[in-house]
Amino acid sequence: MEFVRASTMTRSDGNLAATARASVGTIARWHGPIIETELFDINLERAGHFIVVTARGFWTPADVARYNGELEPLFKASRQRFGCCRILVDMQKISVQSTEVAQHFAADHKAFDKPGDTIALVVNSSLLKMQVNRVCADDLVATFARTDEAGSWLSGETDAGRLPSQYLVR
Repeated sequence: MEFVRASTMTRSDGNLAATARASVGTIARWHGPIIETELFDINLERAGHFIVVTARGFWTPADVARYNGELEPLFKASRQRFGCCRILVDMQKISVQSTEVAQHFAADHKAFDKPGDTIALVVNSSLLKMQVNRVCADDLVATFARTDEAGSWLSGETDAGRLPSQYLVR
């Protein structure tokens, strides 16, 4: 999985997030990183077929709201271009979150997800995987130990119907 790291998404005020939102109709031309913050980076996979998030640290409910605010226009653009949204969330540098933060993620997960969307979560611990299982208990979400496996699944190189059951969030 490759990312293009070019600075083609700048505005005179340097606000990448606003530039990305203003360019919702041009998702195929975005080059990452689209958004960089202390807690998360948002990129596009080189071919532009899915959104890639790298998350880190310990979050607050306000952080979850900011994250979802940044993702929403990208979800809409992806659905307009491809008919669905595919997202890979690399959670290898994130901590197990508080119950309050997990509840915010769960509520937003239900609000954002539409039929046809798929989410691949890369986790580094059994405890984090258990928390993810509680928050995102549906067939559109799968957990992985490696980003290359998650990227292959999102790209369609691994058929979801043949995905070993240990990857599916249940």
